[in-house]
Amino acid sequence: MKWKARLIATGATAALLIAALCIWFDFTPVASLAETRPVAVVAAVSALALFVSIRKTRAGKTGIVFSAFALLGALGLYAFYETEEVRFPGHGGVELAGTLHIPRWSGPAHPAVVFIHGSGREVRGEFGWHAKLFARYGIAALIYDKRGAGDSSGETFEASYQEYAEDAAAAIDFLRSREDIDQDCVGIFGHSEGGWVGSIVAGSLVPDVRFVIVTSTTPLSPAEQVLYETGASVAAAGFDAETVARAQDLQRRVLEYQRTGTADARLAGELREAAVMPWFDHADLPPELYPISDYEWWQSVMDFQSVPHWRRVRAPVLAISGGRDRNSDVAMSQRVIAGALKSGGNDQFTARIFPEMEHGLIEWWLPGRIPPPRFPAGLADLLIEWTRTEAPCTQAE
Repeated sequence: MKWKARLIATGATAALLIAALCIWFDFTPVASLAETRPVAVVAAVSALALFVSIRKTRAGKTGIVFSAFALLGALGLYAFYETEEVRFPGHGGVELAGTLHIPRWSGPAHPAVVFIHGSGREVRGEFGWHAKLFARYGIAALIYDKRGAGDSSGETFEASYQEYAEDAAAAIDFLRSREDIDQDCVGIFGHSEGGWVGSIVAGSLVPDVRFVIVTSTTPLSPAEQVLYETGASVAAAGFDAETVARAQDLQRRVLEYQRTGTADARLAGELREAAVMPWFDHADLPPELYPISDYEWWQSVMDFQSVPHWRRVRAPVLAISGGRDRNSDVAMSQRVIAGALKSGGNDQFTARIFPEMEHGLIEWWLPGRIPPPRFPAGLADLLIEWTRTEAPCTQAE
């Protein structure tokens, strides 16, 4: 029967490995893709049961010890925070669905943070790692499906930035209505487009937010960002300055068409000619001029200016960017936001650039961009320590 014990030991070892990976995943970008805690517990219990069944063997005795530690580790993840599925009304009758991560040990009323998505139909899982991080350190975290995405109603590409901001303000109101949340200590965390939206929230709608964190954001208008990104992407692909200038010229003229509905006589033909060029796929240009009606939503946001909103922000601001972010000039972006805040009388600004980080806050540490990516060393510590320092109601240790 030795073969049977070996088979059981192999299965138990595999389950133990899965449990260990799931525990580790809770601290990595994988945490934004799935809830790994239940799998970790099930895998650890399975490994323990299998090793107990062959406890008289050397593998069984050793496996029992390691499985017990894995089970304690998996259960330990639950000791930090609990999750609650929530729904709350957004702007204009939209119902928003989300997940609230609630610390178990930092007091009866927790400080909290609301996350604001980037562009597109984003769901709550995009901020899974961030929410778990804050919750582990005593700060409740609300992540929700953007309107028109996941379980939230509405339509993503019919809302203006003002309406997205109204949704975020509604999320803050929802948190402040709960007895387990400190009403005076709710902040916001906006990524990319969420920085534009967050500037409206903190500058106009909820000026008493306790803190503002923005990542990979820019004070450029969306149209200006597109133009910058075209040049940066073509240049990064190895093309010369003349090609970069040509791509940006086409993009500038496309943007003017999208803005006004009027294109110069040569633009359509030049786009068709450019579409076969090797640099075209890097330029984010359309191969043809689509009907102007296709750009109705884009016209509503493309020239949005966030600087006037930043001037009205009174809360402490943390701006984090990546040195490999091609969406904007990150150093310039941080300087402009800092200047806007200062012109409004707010000197509470902290900026950090992680040299190897990309727009999505990740960096590729294996050659050839082989998965998995990772968050840069020091990012988690920065988020927590800055929040504790700048929002002193976060007393969790």
